[in-house]
Amino acid sequence: MAESNNIIIKNARGYIGAFGSRIDKLANETSLAAGITIVPAAPYHITLITKDELRQLTTDLSDKIDTLYENATKIDTKNIFSLGLGGDPKGVCWVVIIWNAGNIFRKKYGLSTKQFHITLSNN
Repeated sequence: MAESNNIIIKNARGYIGAFGSRIDKLANETSLAAGITIVPAAPYHITLITKDELRQLTTDLSDKIDTLYENATKIDTKNIFSLGLGGDPKGVCWVVIIWNAGNIFRKKYGLSTKQFHITLSNN
């Protein structure tokens, strides 16, 4: 696993995501500023590739999935930026994230660009 700026890219529960103390710090700072006190059951993270996307890539790439994961661990994580709090009328809250290197990686594997975020609520 590559580690850069206290962020680790890893496979967790069937998806590939960015985890670490810097992700926790972004989430905690935004939660505190917004008065959100409920902590999600799962660790704070930014999903790079969802379970469904990974399943599809596994089918399409067969034996190349190990290479995909190895390449994911090398993504630049130094330039991940928070734009602040986002949410919806149902009460779900998240930190809006800009991560160009994440989207460049996704495009390389034929995935659409993603609006990255860190989920703050369990709703």
